[in-house]
Amino acid sequence: MNKKLTVRQVTLETNLGLRDVIEYRRARSTQGVKIITQNDINDALRFAANSERAREPILISERFDEVPQRFINCLNGESYVRPHMHVVPNQWELMSWISGEIIALIFDDKGVVTNKMLMNENNVKLIEIPPFCYHSFVAVNTGVYLEVRNCKYIPKIDRLYSRWSPPEGSDEAKEYQKKLAIAKIGDKLGV
Repeated sequence: MNKKLTVRQVTLETNLGLRDVIEYRRARSTQGVKIITQNDINDALRFAANSERAREPILISERFDEVPQRFINCLNGESYVRPHMHVVPNQWELMSWISGEIIALIFDDKGVVTNKMLMNENNVKLIEIPPFCYHSFVAVNTGVYLEVRNCKYIPKIDRLYSRWSPPEGSDEAKEYQKKLAIAKIGDKLGV
């Protein structure tokens, strides 16, 4: 068995003419059986600590047009997941906790926190988010979860970012992420 995960460049093309070249880690495969070990997750977390987005997925799906999409998302505490909703009808998103601590936040259309859940060893283990529901995640220190989505992966098309949150990579994003971590139900989190 390979000692390291495969990292390969993937060209993503959509029927809308968008094209992205993205490099992702992939689960190792032996005789068609896909495996991700704790060492694989640790390697991804180390990589995430030095990456621009402060997170690193490990793909389980073979292709971006495969349904459902499946991957392990490895986040460190600096990762900003901008509040967003998925806008494809009937497209749900399921998260299953693996390790660390992750704060999951649900918002109304105006940026008011309507639910806040702590995913960790002693609390919430699984969340399924329906379409048209604004949500975000904050890793307390590090956080790892399995994500399953019943759709193809089409970035920039399948999600709508909230108008009341700063974009990833902006100067305001780090400060906004701190607000997310300490927000309470009922708080309005606009920029």
